Amino acid sequence: MKQTRRRRSDQGWNRFGLTVAVVAFAVLIAATSGTMAQVPGTATNVVFAGSLESIFINDPTDIYSGGSMVVGGTVVINPT
Repeated sequence: MKQTRRRRSDQGWNRFGLTVAVVAFAVLIAATSGTMAQVPGTATNVVFAGSLESIFINDPTDIYSGGSMVVGGTVVINPT
């Protein structure tokens, strides 16, 4: 049997294609990693027992503004 040898130009294109694929994959991972961390949680109904310690309002001039409050040592976030 006759063995075939690859040309150097073919090996260069294979390395180039692999490099492009790795860089594209790295860019894809970097572009989507920030968005995956920002998935909002679901709203739940919870009864808090304790005294109201403090209330923080994001914009006091807006009646629909969100904020947060501390009830019994637990921070509760109130969305807008």
